[in-house]
Formats: sequence, structure tokens, C-alpha cells
Amino acid sequence: MASMLGKATYLDEHSEELWSSFVKDMNEFYERYKTIPVGDESLFPDPADLLAEGGQSDAYIDAIYSERSKSNPKIKRHKTATGYSNIYAKDKKPPIIHFLSVTDKGEKKYKSGAGAAPIHEYFHYLDRSMNMGGTGIAKRMAEYGEDLSEEELLDRWMKDEGTEHLDLDNPENKGLRTLLKNRLHHGGVVNVREDMGKFLASMLNNEQYSKWMEDWESKGKDTSYYSDPSEMLSFAAQPIVKETTEDKLYEQAGWFFDRDWEGLDKGLADSIATYLNARYLENKGWTN
Repeated sequence: MASMLGKATYLDEHSEELWSSFVKDMNEFYERYKTIPVGDESLFPDPADLLAEGGQSDAYIDAIYSERSKSNPKIKRHKTATGYSNIYAKDKKPPIIHFLSVTDKGEKKYKSGAGAAPIHEYFHYLDRSMNMGGTGIAKRMAEYGEDLSEEELLDRWMKDEGTEHLDLDNPENKGLRTLLKNRLHHGGVVNVREDMGKFLASMLNNEQYSKWMEDWESKGKDTSYYSDPSEMLSFAAQPIVKETTEDKLYEQAGWFFDRDWEGLDKGLADSIATYLNARYLENKGWTN
């Protein structure tokens, strides 16, 4: 077993090599938006296994998937994909462990700059982590209703008791509470709950993404994968962290999301950084 990254475990040396590149990309993301520094030990506040499949034997990879599928039959290997995010309970008991894997295809794309599977899968992890083990913050907001405006979605989000734990500036918060006191960002206030809510609301109402989906549906193509809220979050956020050549081609073709987030990209960086640092302090047992 290789070394740890916060609460995440590299499954072998090759996996550590690939996911260490991911850590570098995340650090550059936080630095670019001049937000609170996020230490390597803070990136994974919940247990995760990190795998890179490139160059490994089929028997080795199949054994890993077989072991994890014992507690979650949905965990299957898909060689044509670039990455996966699944959860499983070790020995069918808590804690729930996130399983993030990058395939050989995904690894080659990542190293060439064509794609960024590790970052994409990491946002699936954050999606669930920020919902404290639920199905995800993106799905939570999407379930408020399909025809709601950004303002209406955000209003529902801010009134939802299930998002109160993200309000780190609330002294009554019994979860993360005010561990960071939300003042480490140049003396200002980072409202994780509101900033993430604004990003999700804008994502779910993005005109370019909606138009692209409608065009594909009109051509008889299955868009169920791309309409999944967690996939939407990963497709929206990954290019903000690290834009790839595929992202640029999608933009030129008018596919996926446009790049005009009007400051929401910085809000995304600030809110994730603040959340991760707060979770780290909480896991260390720090209190107000």
C-alpha cells in the first residue's frame, strides 16, 4: 500500500505518481484565484482510494475492482472510459470509501493535456463530500425543480436545512461551525453555502449547455449521462481548474458550458478552499 494524501490512499506507486500531478494542478488552481492555501493533507477530508490503471496488468486491475464490488455491485471496470468515481463500504461496514480511478486512456489524455480525468472525478468526490454523504449537492439543488430560475434555485438552497452545514459563518452551525471563522481570506468573508449555491444555480441554467443538450436530443442521441447533475458539476468545474485541449474544442463547437462565469469561478475556488480547510480542522478535532 502506498502513502496517504489526507484521508485518501494511493493504491500503489504508479497511482501516487499520477495523482501527485493532480495535487499540483489543484494547488495552481487555488493560487491562480488567490484564495486560502489548501495543504495536500486537506484535499481529501473523507476516505478515498486513488487508482491509476495505466500500464497495470488486467489481472491486477480486475482484482481491485472485484474486491470493491463485494460491497457495491455497481462498481464495474469500463476500459473505454477515462475515469470513474464510486463509493463502497469496506467489509460492508462504514466508513463509506470513495473509489476514484483513472483508466489507461484517461491517463494518456491527462499527460498529453487533452483531458483531465482526475480533476473531473475529484469533483464527483467533492459533490458527495459537501453533501455530507448524501447523493450530492448538485442533485440536491436539481431536485428543487427543472423550471426554476437561478434566483429561485438559490433561494431554495439558502432555505434548505440540508445545506446549513455549509454556512460556516453561522455560530449555531453544529457541524463545521466557524472553525476557520471564515476570515482567513484576506480578512473577508467566504460564504461557502452561498457561493456554491450561486455556482450550481448558474450551472443548472446555463444556456449553452441546455442548447447543446436539446440539439443532441433532436438528433436522437442519449443525453441521460450528461443531464446527471453530478456530471454537470464535473464538466462545469473541471475546465476552471485546468482547461484541456478537449475543453477548447468543445467551446469552439458550442458544446457543454460556456466560459463566462462572471466571477463564479473565483467563488468556486474560494468556497472549496474554505470548506476543505474547515473539514481538515474538524477532522483534527479543533473546536471554537
